[in-house]
Amino acid sequence: MIEHVLRAARRLDIEHFDLRTSTVWGNSLEFKETNLEKAYGGSESGASIRVLYKGTWGFYATNETTPAGLKRCLDRAFKLAKGISAHAKEKAGVATVKGRAGKGKIPQKVELTGVDITKKKELALDVAKAILSVKGIPSCKTNYTDGIATNQIYDIDGNLKEGTVPRAMVSSQITARDGANVVSFRTRVGATGGFEIFTNEDPVEKAVTGAKSTLRLLKAGKAPSGRLPLVADPSLAGVFAHEAVGHACESDLVLMDESVLKGKIGKKIASDIVTIIDDSTVPGGFGSFVYDDEGVPAQKRVLIERGILRTYMMTRETAHKLKKSPNGSGRAESVGSKPMVRMSNTLIEPGDREYDEMFEGIKLGIFALGTRGGQVDTTKGAYQFNAQEAFLIEKGEVTKPLKDVSISGSILETMNKIDALGKVRMLGEPGFCGKGQTVPVGDGGPYVRVKEIVMGGG
Repeated sequence: MIEHVLRAARRLDIEHFDLRTSTVWGNSLEFKETNLEKAYGGSESGASIRVLYKGTWGFYATNETTPAGLKRCLDRAFKLAKGISAHAKEKAGVATVKGRAGKGKIPQKVELTGVDITKKKELALDVAKAILSVKGIPSCKTNYTDGIATNQIYDIDGNLKEGTVPRAMVSSQITARDGANVVSFRTRVGATGGFEIFTNEDPVEKAVTGAKSTLRLLKAGKAPSGRLPLVADPSLAGVFAHEAVGHACESDLVLMDESVLKGKIGKKIASDIVTIIDDSTVPGGFGSFVYDDEGVPAQKRVLIERGILRTYMMTRETAHKLKKSPNGSGRAESVGSKPMVRMSNTLIEPGDREYDEMFEGIKLGIFALGTRGGQVDTTKGAYQFNAQEAFLIEKGEVTKPLKDVSISGSILETMNKIDALGKVRMLGEPGFCGKGQTVPVGDGGPYVRVKEIVMGGG
């Protein structure tokens, strides 16, 4: 079936060809309180073809994976590229991929397909019941999702790169109310792997902890405003690594003059103790995979090493423009989407401080945990995040709970003011990154201390 379309591609006057096929299986259950509101599952498959003709891309996707369907897909991709090649102002190229054909799977100890849907439903229901058993919590939404994706990438010579990635997650949105005061809190447990994910970390236990945090937020006070010391937990530290640093290290933004890190390779941009990586091979990492969607093997990319910017994340096309080797950062939301520069698991590496040492010497500061979202301007190098939960630090001790804590500043200034890192690196909660397309990602780090940062709160 594949050889039929490969022979046709070899007869075309093109600079590049790749064929992706994908089969995705999965389930999703959605509860409001303890009522199952939505349940769906199944599998789907499809294929897409990219061609490069005279420096211009043509891309076409199909769910017809027969020889005839793939041949039509090729013809349409080639026609698109040829039709616009004369009008393209900028010509594209593709860097060579090192490494032979191969297959790989992220392992499962307890295969997701072998677990009955009833057991998955019971797990989500147990989480919901546990949340509602906490006095003062009237409402919650709980979701269970899982999936297994097998992607195949063929080059024009028929070399195959195949990767199978299983993922599963249980998430909850917890709500509490005191008159007009309404607060919410999110918990997630998820990873790549099999159903053993929920033995490695108990979603019921985490949800109960989240419910207690929700009640604490109801009585939390207003945060002080101004420039104050910050201690961030691994979850918030990971979000900073992803949003503020990771996006600025995406080579497509660099090439479009939309990154404050353009032209800074080899230059010092952070404190000497700061090393940040993006690693697609982290065991259990929600953003881990076997091959990216261009057939480049998963790998670790050292973005910042001891304060010095070392590399950007690159696809085969951006690597060609930068005259570098691609480093496995080409990811697509689905087989129907073109690969683009994306992160996987973005992590701050640990330091040498014990937990208690992170708070020493802070007369007045804030201990912030998790995130409720935010925004980043990679062009200007500015960011703003909202912590999900926070506490006041007074004379080196964690004291009063705070709500609606906002953290903002300059990416480069903040990275240079990091003065302590905890000894243990932990993964934060699993997440999804949107950039025109949505892909699963992970992040994390140790506890991180910043000497001074702009704080505010309501």
